[in-house]
Amino acid sequence: MDFPTDSTFPLDNDSDSYSQSSSDNETLKYFVSVYNDLEGSSNRPKKKMVDRSNNDINVLHTSPLFQTVTDGTEPFCPFYVNGRYYRRGFLLVDGIYPSWSVFVKAPSFLVEAKEKTFKKLQESARKYVERSFGVLKGRWSILSRPVRAMNKKSIHSIVYACIILHNMLIKQDGRATSPDWVPDPPTQVHVPENIQQQLRDEETHFRLRYDFIELVGSLGLEFSNSDEE
Repeated sequence: MDFPTDSTFPLDNDSDSYSQSSSDNETLKYFVSVYNDLEGSSNRPKKKMVDRSNNDINVLHTSPLFQTVTDGTEPFCPFYVNGRYYRRGFLLVDGIYPSWSVFVKAPSFLVEAKEKTFKKLQESARKYVERSFGVLKGRWSILSRPVRAMNKKSIHSIVYACIILHNMLIKQDGRATSPDWVPDPPTQVHVPENIQQQLRDEETHFRLRYDFIELVGSLGLEFSNSDEE
């Protein structure tokens, strides 16, 4: 493997400093290529490194988001929508996420008024969650700058500490929605054999969204034209 020399990276014509517009990208590409070369020459399982590939989907497939579901320790929280029974909860996501049974996305092509109303409500609820992260970043400056910790355990502890302190302040001010903490009841461990298929069931995904749209339509909610835009 050839290591960089003085001519490896482009230099400014007027000085010995690196060109800010081009050398940063060249440096990044070089280290990515070095990493891939080292991985290719080792006996470890191959894991390709691609710069700027940390998007929502890659994070989803590598996160422990559904670990309690797959190991059978999730809280038992069934519910009914439009008279239909559903076994577990769901997450509100945007269109980039896959059509899994635990995700609720707004329809891409809106035809009926109730679909437009559901899309408005779904996006408003998502923005409400996103604003909560903005509140935390505004209160705790350690969350508003790049993370300095080098391991996930430390990052986990920092974020949880900020959330706990924030909730303590809210409770002290008398603005807590649920002032008393109620732990989840003990759950009997039971892992269905087809749990992965259940999580990724597209039929359940579209049926749940249909039931939500029908429920929203039955409520008779209306938004002004400016709100819809």
